[in-house]
Amino acid sequence: MGLLGIVVGAALLVVASSASAKTCRPDYVVRDPSVSAADRDIRDRGWMCRPDMIDFFWRGHGFDKNDWNKGRGYGAPCDVTFPLARTFNGLYVLNYGLAPNHAKRTSDFSGPMVRWGANYVLHKIDELDGKCEGAGGGLNARSYSGAFVDDRVELYSPFFFSQTSSLRAAILFHEARHAAGYSHTAPGSCSARVKGTCDKWFDGKSPMSYHVRWLAGYAKRATRVAKDVRDRAYDEAQSRCAENFVRRAQGVCSRFVDANSK
Repeated sequence: MGLLGIVVGAALLVVASSASAKTCRPDYVVRDPSVSAADRDIRDRGWMCRPDMIDFFWRGHGFDKNDWNKGRGYGAPCDVTFPLARTFNGLYVLNYGLAPNHAKRTSDFSGPMVRWGANYVLHKIDELDGKCEGAGGGLNARSYSGAFVDDRVELYSPFFFSQTSSLRAAILFHEARHAAGYSHTAPGSCSARVKGTCDKWFDGKSPMSYHVRWLAGYAKRATRVAKDVRDRAYDEAQSRCAENFVRRAQGVCSRFVDANSK
C-alpha cells in the first residue's frame, strides 16, 4: 500500500465501539461468533455461497488475499462469523436488494439511486481492504486516493461487527462517492462524534447526501426483506440527517427521507 495517500473521506462514527474492541487487535481481526439471523439469511438465501457470486464480488471489487487473511475470512468466504462474508452480504444487498427490479447490467444507471448503487460502487472503488481499526478508532471505513497512491477503501471492524448488511451497503455507496473525488463539505461543523463526516447541504452531490438517499430508497423499495429491515434503513437515514448535516440542512434532509421512504 502506498504511504503517500490523500485521505478523501471517512464514513461516520458508530455509537457502539465495544464490538470492535472485542474483535480486533493490531493487524488481526478475530471473528465474531454472534451472527444475526439476517446475516445468515442473506448468505443462505441470497448469494448462497455460490462460486460464481464469490468470484463476482472478489474480482469486481478488487479484493486481495493479503488484505483479507489474518482472521478476516480468506479461506472461509462463506463463514459469516468472519469480516469477508459480512462484506459480501453488504455487496449482495447493494446488487440485489431490489430484486427482481435491480439493475441487470453493470452499465445500467437508470432509475432511482438505490437501483444503480451497486454499479456506482463497482465503477468508483478500485479495491476493498479489510483492516482492524482506522485512525482514532470507531470509523467504519476510510477512502484513500491521489497521485502515487494505491487507491482503495479500507473497511474497519465496526463496519463488520456493528452494522447490518443494509447499513454496510449504504456505507459502501458513501465511500464510492469519496472515491469519485467528493469530500465532506463541512468537516468540523457537526458533533465530534461523527468524526468530520459533516456536509453543509443536503443535495445530489455530497457523500452523506448519497448515503441518506440510498437508505431512503432502500426503505421504500427493498424486496424480500421483513418490514423491520426497511424500518431500520429509515431510522438510520433520519439519524444521518440529524447528526451529519449542519442545522440548516437537517430539516430538508429529514423531509426528503419522509417523502421518499414510505
